[in-house]
Amino acid sequence: MLQKNFKIKKESFYYEAYIWNYSINIIKEINIPIIDKNSNALGLKYSQTLNVMLSIFRKITYKNFNFIKIWNWYYIYYINNLFSKNLINKNNNNTFERYNLITFNLKSKQIRITINSSKNTIFNLSVGKILSSLNIKEKSKKKSSKGERLFIEYLSNFFKNNINKFGNKKLTILKLKYYKKNANLNENIFKTLNKNLFITSTIHDLKIPNNFSKFKKIRSIKRRLKKRIIKDENNLN
Repeated sequence: MLQKNFKIKKESFYYEAYIWNYSINIIKEINIPIIDKNSNALGLKYSQTLNVMLSIFRKITYKNFNFIKIWNWYYIYYINNLFSKNLINKNNNNTFERYNLITFNLKSKQIRITINSSKNTIFNLSVGKILSSLNIKEKSKKKSSKGERLFIEYLSNFFKNNINKFGNKKLTILKLKYYKKNANLNENIFKTLNKNLFITSTIHDLKIPNNFSKFKKIRSIKRRLKKRIIKDENNLN
């Protein structure tokens, strides 16, 4: 697991994976003696309400709650969909397996994927990195069909060589970050993921930073100014 003092920017892929690792480790280590595992009715009652009744969750996890600094959907999702199901099945206590998290950053101009495996390993993959490893330096190739094809080939080989790092059941949550309607998604990438992993659910993250529109305007102004300066210099020559 990554150390707590791992300093990284909140918008980075590594921050995303760090939060995921940190939350899952906390959930796994939580001891819930209040719930009688022999009583399916009681276990079911708690499992259905844990995702909305944070006060109950605080009482149950009192000794661990001071360590929970970041409250987000990962905790709720994990308790409601996995941890609680093991609690109500007394004969299935040893089947706990972490989910893999695959995040697509749809705001990026090139295909960019972060994979946080169930074995606490973080992979940050992008078309640019792969083309760079193949000594293809042209930036225009990043969004081309050739760049995407090479990325898919690399992804297939990647899973073939690292499949043991994704758990026995290969359970996976797919998160589409900065998702918007009519987003351009490569179907072959999803086919590759489905072939190698068992995707249980897809999270559509519509969150866009408040300063994103402002950033786009500033970037557009800079580009126009740069073009105008170049044009004026050419006229002077």
